[in-house]
Amino acid sequence: RDLHSFPTRRSSDLRVSSFVTGAFQNPPYLPNTDMLYVNAATGSGSSSSVTAGILLNSNGQNFTNLIENQIVFANATNVVPAIGDYNGDGITDFAFAFVPQGTKSIEICIYYGTGATAQSQLSSFEPFSGKSGCEVIPSNEPNPPAVSYMAAFPLQPTSKVAQLIVEDSAITPCTWWRRMASR
Repeated sequence: RDLHSFPTRRSSDLRVSSFVTGAFQNPPYLPNTDMLYVNAATGSGSSSSVTAGILLNSNGQNFTNLIENQIVFANATNVVPAIGDYNGDGITDFAFAFVPQGTKSIEICIYYGTGATAQSQLSSFEPFSGKSGCEVIPSNEPNPPAVSYMAAFPLQPTSKVAQLIVEDSAITPCTWWRRMASR
């Protein structure tokens, strides 16, 4: 019943290929939901890139799309997202998996959330100079991987490591389990 207005987009703007919803602001702007979006790739081959970003619910009726909340994955044609609390601090964190063009490896990047609100005009992503970072997972398969899905398992109170599962649809059947984020 509740319809929200989304940021106006020109026909020349990018097409959204996927999105994930959740409470990304701390404290959450309840009962409203924020959105993580992943655009379709622009360019081709080694000049391709994918932009992911966050739309923060600013007042229950509109979303704020800050440039500080956008990440560009260069040399990629497909990026899959997952959200979770990867370090146990109660703030939503963000994971992205993609296959860099011309490689046979999957790159998984974790961006720890800051909990920034729409009103603060600050980034929702902790910078890479902090705890955030990427890990490369090489493949021994003859064909390049094709990431199609990623999910996060809830962080257990006794665990020091969050777990992500990434599905490689180029191999039948194949799922890669990976321990990524430490507390």
